[in-house]
Amino acid sequence: METFKESHWLKGGKRLKPLVSSFIPALLAKPAVGTETGLSDFPLSSGKLALLLSDRFMNFTEITVTELATKLADDRQQCQFVDVREPQELAVVALPRFINLPLSEHGDWSPDIYTRLDKDTETVVLCHHGMRSAQMCQWLIERGFSQVSNIIGGIDAYSTLVDSSLPRY
Repeated sequence: METFKESHWLKGGKRLKPLVSSFIPALLAKPAVGTETGLSDFPLSSGKLALLLSDRFMNFTEITVTELATKLADDRQQCQFVDVREPQELAVVALPRFINLPLSEHGDWSPDIYTRLDKDTETVVLCHHGMRSAQMCQWLIERGFSQVSNIIGGIDAYSTLVDSSLPRY
């Protein structure tokens, strides 16, 4: 089995932002900044698309699993932790201090998001690999949350790089 390294999420010392496929339709439907038409008129390479996604949708920060471990170890740190994985995924492996807001149940928990979470408190979001959590981060930013971080590599990276006793799936 190939050894998993944090460098898979780093390129040239910069953290890569994950490409979130469900944002693509929204991106193509929105007018490009400074233009009258949508982006659907332009042929996009994956590199150009990633750049556009980065500029237009990725308004949150990203942290490594090592940084997450530091935050979890400090009980004094004012931080709210959100896991957007499904209940059956949590049954396999879960981290302490995280509340579960599965994306599939968005309609159930989204109306009372401001009572569940404080929009002015640092919010750290986790999923399996970092894709669904990126979606949640963007959704929170769009609702006025000011300090939102996506965990690069998700629980899979955490169980490989930080705590190998945790099961992987």
